[in-house]
Amino acid sequence: MPIPINPGGADWEARINFDRMREQRLAKVQAALKKHGLDGVLLFKPENSRYAVGAQGMHLAWWICEYALVPQSGTPTFYPTGGDMPRNIAGCPYLAGHIKPSRNLEEIGPARNTLAEVQIKEMLEEIRKAGFTGGKIGVDIMNFPMMLALQKAKITLVDAEPVMLEARMIKTEDEIVLVKHAAAINDAALYHAIYNMPNKPSLREWDVHAEMTRILRTYGCDVPNDGLRGIVASGERVNPYNRVIGGTDKIIRAGELMVIDSHMAFMGYHVDYTRTFMSSDYPRPTQAMIDINRRNLEYLYSGIEKVKPGNTTADVYRAWKKGMPSDWSRFTMDFAHGIGATGHEAPWVTEASEESPTEFQAGMTMAFETYIREDPAVASRIEENLVITENGYEIISLCPHDPRLYGEDLAAGPKRRSP
Repeated sequence: MPIPINPGGADWEARINFDRMREQRLAKVQAALKKHGLDGVLLFKPENSRYAVGAQGMHLAWWICEYALVPQSGTPTFYPTGGDMPRNIAGCPYLAGHIKPSRNLEEIGPARNTLAEVQIKEMLEEIRKAGFTGGKIGVDIMNFPMMLALQKAKITLVDAEPVMLEARMIKTEDEIVLVKHAAAINDAALYHAIYNMPNKPSLREWDVHAEMTRILRTYGCDVPNDGLRGIVASGERVNPYNRVIGGTDKIIRAGELMVIDSHMAFMGYHVDYTRTFMSSDYPRPTQAMIDINRRNLEYLYSGIEKVKPGNTTADVYRAWKKGMPSDWSRFTMDFAHGIGATGHEAPWVTEASEESPTEFQAGMTMAFETYIREDPAVASRIEENLVITENGYEIISLCPHDPRLYGEDLAAGPKRRSP
């Protein structure tokens, strides 16, 4: 029986097993370290440290104040701030003896280099305690004092970000359930914005975003590390596309096109998808609005339909290529990306896919998005999320497309599930 999409526990049903998920995630990371010949990795990106060790502090992306060390085998070590240590010691028994205080690696003055040296030395010692020489170490990000400290330690330094992305790319069954649950929450907020909020005069773009935020947080959406973010654009702001987080104070008018790109996370798992819709029932959409949105939906799915194990990101790129200039000017407009521990990660469909294709594999979770614009205030931005299955793909972004624009035949998407 598949794991039901219920994040809460129950005594009468087997649901998400977080202990199993943590163990499987760590096993994937350590298998990747072994494959690439690394004694260990130092992880300073919050999404990487949380993924590998199953712990988090304040989960801040803008301050290097919590991080993790993962040896090729054995128990990883988590370094939260002093304010987060008691909670992590109490709540993470699987890290017993491996939770230590972090140091402020953003310090200024003479202590800036000293603190980095002390911290790096301590982390390398943990790797040696695990039975490894510490001669070849991966690091996902670093600042200048950390780089100097690592050079001083005379180790072979490797970029750990590709290693971590490789480990995270294929999801376990528990991870996929969390991604699907995040999509269900996103569906609820998008459906409310599209079908319950229109036809109300004087709403501003940021009023719509505020109401979506209320719903997302009510259902347990994360906030740290880009866990809650959305774009709301209306009228003339759909062309050119106004990618301002949270929208603006523009008042939404009747008969306008609207675009909402909703990006959120639940339990550290992100989804990211977009709908174009009418702001009101009347006046009716123009034929130009209808035509461009139906054409974009078909264009989007011409790429999605290439998704199946054995095909590659290059197959999707070629399907879209006629609409993509070769100068990267539409990068992030017609492209695809992985979703999971972040909202944008490997695998990617970009201009580089033909030269460096990635093979699709079951268990990958991805977002596909396209954009077409023509006349002023007439454009279409659509994005779908999916899970790659053994036979193809399963669309998990289930909020219906606006039938006023797409017609009943396309409102559910041209092809919700592949054969």
